[in-house]
Amino acid sequence: MKKITIAGHMHDFIVVDGDLMAEGSPRYMKPGYVVLDTGDVFEVEYDLGGIWRVRWPVASGVVRLVHRHAVRADPPHEESTERLTVEGPFESLRVWQSWPVDDCELRDVLEEVMERAPINLFPRKQLITAIEALLAEPLVTE
Repeated sequence: MKKITIAGHMHDFIVVDGDLMAEGSPRYMKPGYVVLDTGDVFEVEYDLGGIWRVRWPVASGVVRLVHRHAVRADPPHEESTERLTVEGPFESLRVWQSWPVDDCELRDVLEEVMERAPINLFPRKQLITAIEALLAEPLVTE
């Protein structure tokens, strides 16, 4: 079992700490999403009152809520945030700007992956699976 804590930081970052770590920025005045490989989705939003809110479940999988608490800003120039700690059998997570993930963000992720490794390093089956997931329909029938 892994354990993570999800929170907002300053006015423009979503931070995940614990056994897995990640951070990301939501779009301006929009929520961001922390998505676990278990199917759990958490919405993280900076509200008009200057407080980060963490909502769960947007979509539910198998994680368990361990602790939820609010952190008051101190010093005052920092933002207040809710912190949500969960545990479960997840192995990976990602911070997304949209949920379900929109085409623009999928293209950004694909470009990011392609910069790190040439396409010929990915096995054919893995490439087909990734493209099918993007298209939401099968490319090959076996």
